[in-house]
Amino acid sequence: MLERLRFVNPQTVSVFFFSGCASTKHDRAEAERFLRRGLVLRAAGKYVEAARSFAGAVALDPDYARAHLELGVEYLRAGVRLEDAIAEFRKALDLDPSLWQAKHHLADALRLTGDVDGALKVQRSLAADRPSWPQAHNNLGYLLLEKKKYAEAERCFREALKLKPDYALARGGLGTALWREGRLKEGISTLKEAIAELPDRVLLRVELSRALLAAGRTEEALSEVLSARELEPQNCLVYHQLAEVYVRAGDLHKARSAAQKAVLYGCKLSDDLRDKLEVTVEEVKKEAKKGVKR
Repeated sequence: MLERLRFVNPQTVSVFFFSGCASTKHDRAEAERFLRRGLVLRAAGKYVEAARSFAGAVALDPDYARAHLELGVEYLRAGVRLEDAIAEFRKALDLDPSLWQAKHHLADALRLTGDVDGALKVQRSLAADRPSWPQAHNNLGYLLLEKKKYAEAERCFREALKLKPDYALARGGLGTALWREGRLKEGISTLKEAIAELPDRVLLRVELSRALLAAGRTEEALSEVLSARELEPQNCLVYHQLAEVYVRAGDLHKARSAAQKAVLYGCKLSDDLRDKLEVTVEEVKKEAKKGVKR
């Protein structure tokens, strides 16, 4: 999973709108005052007010790259203004190409819009610009996993771990790349090491369950995904994997039930799983809705 900078702690906030007109005279000193105020408001958890303060800084001095960056961060945090966030990060980089934090957040925003190729291009540039920053290599590795470029992803995770040996997220990514390359034993072992360091990371447990299932270790795969369910009982990916495990175990009744919950909690069933269950998407949705009414 990609790791964000600590000051970006995404959570849903109200959609905010900004009023006012751009200044005709750039006032950097006053813009800096607005930016400092925004940072204080952000630290206090007052994100909408912080965003307005950053917007004020941009209005006072449209050439203030840092103000565009921080405004973009708040758009990204909101999660509903991703295109605006991307525009702000690009503007920040146009004004100051050395502002590496803008590249970091731009890659994240592009990924969230579904533009993985665009995110990859930006992340590659960031990793080249900051070769000693382990997070840049880790995030590049996870983007490469999304593109199924497992060998290259493995190299990225190994570089991140060379720079930061206790980087558990990178260890989990490495385990994922290894087993998906077909090196099941090594991948499973590496994923277990990562989970020992991050026992509450549900997606790592789901990935370990997938690897164990691929290795034919069905009972262990079931145990792992059930542990994931205990941590997040409404995670659709957990139920999707649980359905896969039950299919392998030959229990189609439980598999169908898990698939219904996967849909209920927001997942789209893979074509492969639907084929195994011999059901259509419509049938699963109907059963899921019945479950809600009960």
